[in-house]
Amino acid sequence: MVTGRITEIGAVVEAAPGLLIEAPTTAAGLPPGGSVNINGTCLSATAVDRDAGRFRVDGERGGPLRSGSGRPGRLPAAHR
Repeated sequence: MVTGRITEIGAVVEAAPGLLIEAPTTAAGLPPGGSVNINGTCLSATAVDRDAGRFRVDGERGGPLRSGSGRPGRLPAAHR
């Protein structure tokens, strides 16, 4: 169940392929294939390690990630 509460502020490390977001607290409880809400967009993890998750981004439709939050160095908010 999504609570809408921000659980962590992460950092975009890479923007391609997909988004690599460093967020240790979120990554610790996220299995590959699990979903997390990043800046208002639900993304599925394609790979997870202890400090970061890689998320597939397809079909960009002008949602919140197009505002520039998906560029390296930006600080995305993770919601659960």
